[in-house]
Amino acid sequence: MSIRKKIIKYLFYFINCKRQNKKRIFIFSHKRGRTTLLSHILGSHQNICGYRELHCKYTNRVDILKARVTLFEDSLDFNSADYLLDKVLHNEWVFDESIFSISDNYYIFVLRNPEATMLSMIKRHLQNNTIDTVDIQTRYYIARLRELRNYWNKLQGSKLAIDSDEMLYESEVTLKKISHFLKLGSQLIAEYKTFTKTGIAGSGDMSPNIGIGKLNLDKSIMSEEDNKLLDNIDLELINKEFRATYSVLFTEK
Repeated sequence: MSIRKKIIKYLFYFINCKRQNKKRIFIFSHKRGRTTLLSHILGSHQNICGYRELHCKYTNRVDILKARVTLFEDSLDFNSADYLLDKVLHNEWVFDESIFSISDNYYIFVLRNPEATMLSMIKRHLQNNTIDTVDIQTRYYIARLRELRNYWNKLQGSKLAIDSDEMLYESEVTLKKISHFLKLGSQLIAEYKTFTKTGIAGSGDMSPNIGIGKLNLDKSIMSEEDNKLLDNIDLELINKEFRATYSVLFTEK
């Protein structure tokens, strides 16, 4: 984006934005964890602005401003919303809680079972790469699980852990739990809106299912070909890291 366009974007924000304090929701998870689905459900609520990953680091006040401007540009509901939403799915997006008013931050941690997660990552990886390079995805997933444990232990804001499968197959209970956690005036529902960048590369899940506007409850069955793909990774090591992370996040479950 040119400097001129950036100046116009920020001027538009400062002229039109009601700069009241807002609470923040951060979804901490990993790739292929169904967080696009969750963020669309959250972003469809009248009190929440945001539905995608902003690809922002949060290390200073300028980073907070950049995120706010992006969300303002994304949504007509920015001024009326009580909450601003973003996702943190990669270790490269450093998150420093000290730059926020911690009492205004709500963290939702999402974990999906490792077999389904890795299978999804492998299939996506193979769209542009060969199977002999798939270890990149293993390294990402293990490093991300370890970082999620670190964040869970050090973040002081309100935290809630969600099992991705329960969100999908026990949606009423899970969405009620999230609604209560966020103190929303009305209940989250399993149907959601689609947005300008829904299904677009870089904004989350690009599969046709995300455009349906409701949960897809069809349970996928692992095929023989799927099992062969999983043979290319160290599932024993991956499951060990997953169990360690799950036990930390769901200690009180």
